[in-house]
Amino acid sequence: MWTFSFRRVFLYTVFFVVCALGALHWGGHLDVGSILFPRQPVVDSGYRFAEPQRTALPPTPEPPVESVQSPTRVRHQAPPQFTCSRPETASLKETKTSVVVQSRDAAGRLVFSDRAQANATVESKKEYTSVERIPFDVNIREVGEPLPPLVQYRLREDANKVHRLFNDLLGEERMARVNLNVVIFDRLDDFIGYRTKVAPLANTESGFYDHRTTTAAVMHYGDHERTRRVVRHETTHLLLHAIVGRVPVWLNEGLAEYVENGPVSIAPGPIDEDRLRSLTRWTFYAGESGKNYQAARAYVTRIMKTPHKRRELAEYLVRAAQEPCVELPY
Repeated sequence: MWTFSFRRVFLYTVFFVVCALGALHWGGHLDVGSILFPRQPVVDSGYRFAEPQRTALPPTPEPPVESVQSPTRVRHQAPPQFTCSRPETASLKETKTSVVVQSRDAAGRLVFSDRAQANATVESKKEYTSVERIPFDVNIREVGEPLPPLVQYRLREDANKVHRLFNDLLGEERMARVNLNVVIFDRLDDFIGYRTKVAPLANTESGFYDHRTTTAAVMHYGDHERTRRVVRHETTHLLLHAIVGRVPVWLNEGLAEYVENGPVSIAPGPIDEDRLRSLTRWTFYAGESGKNYQAARAYVTRIMKTPHKRRELAEYLVRAAQEPCVELPY
């Protein structure tokens, strides 16, 4: 005969909780590891939490700075060299035409199909046209363990959201459909081998964008949310390259950081805009690159939150898109 037992109720409760957490983690809804072993953020400045420092090589040969040693591990980076050759694009809107044929078969029954049927009398034939908006042709390739379908779906949705942000800034008439190839690795050796072959000048163990193949290569460390953030960052670089052209490095990285992580709460005190705008592609990535990323993200956050500054940014991007090989002053 069954009797009530606090121990039995406790064991059943623990069993069901563990099963529920396991199902959420496997489906990509919850990162159990980050809950059981939370990482304490280290505050680096008033702009945002400290990130691993990032670096890149200069797009043009400049005298090296001997006193600066770049870190070997960075989060992600844009292509170290810029090219004004844009990737192929297509129209955002795709027109599809479908045909409906109404006919009667030998038994007198009404039949609807997309083509005339054998031994049937055609009574009517109508064509219907629909227009579909397709911002990206997304191709996700996994080298190693496949991602859960839900995570793949969210990666595509994230890319579409980045496209909508550019659509709001530039206007739909200036937008185009872009090929986005995402290669996701679950082994660091495979990622480094691919990076060495495709982008030998890149110095990152997280992710990079290759402008020649419009490919975002991402190292997946088992954190689905982190992978989504890196893909959003690299997608921003892709759209700036494909739709706009050359922009200042602070805007290139600041906008990518803003899209990747969202806006930040800016600490009291002015942002040194003059210093930020004076940074070249070499000085931005070398030295205090982490501080430069934080300042760029904070500056872009201020621009996006201020209506007239946001309009100024939109006007600048439109002008830059007309001269994609020239870095216009902001």
